[in-house]
Amino acid sequence: VRKDIRWEDDKTVRQEDDVIGRQRDGKTGEFKDNEKRIMKDHQFRKLIVWQRAMAFVVKIYNLTSFFPKEEKFGLTNQIRRAATSVPLNIAEGSGSGSNMEFCRFLHIAKRSVYEVITGLEIANNLKYLKQEQHEIIKESEEICLMIVGLINKLKK
Repeated sequence: VRKDIRWEDDKTVRQEDDVIGRQRDGKTGEFKDNEKRIMKDHQFRKLIVWQRAMAFVVKIYNLTSFFPKEEKFGLTNQIRRAATSVPLNIAEGSGSGSNMEFCRFLHIAKRSVYEVITGLEIANNLKYLKQEQHEIIKESEEICLMIVGLINKLKK
């Protein structure tokens, strides 16, 4: 919703509604940022699930660097893209305007975790994983559970 308003200097300006997170200063007529909106957009860094997902991406990159060269554009690339998608979707969803929209992005992140798990299972079946590397599958399942927990919390 936009309104024409007159400031004290008789200059006609347009006032943006607060949905986009900006308001006019009552005295100067200059735009000022809506602090609540800005803070909401940056809270993803505080989410433990986002922090875990970021660390998980690094582990995936390190793990897949030992996959055979012929997998560079196949399984390695697919697992890396899926792993990267997890924190990206959490961050993108946290900047949305509603819990429902945030949940939509969290569901995408959850599906990406499933994709990583499946890729790791394939890598395991192909004997690309060493015994001590099986812990990463368990970690991906924990991240998935954290995402589900956040979804459930947002739906309340």
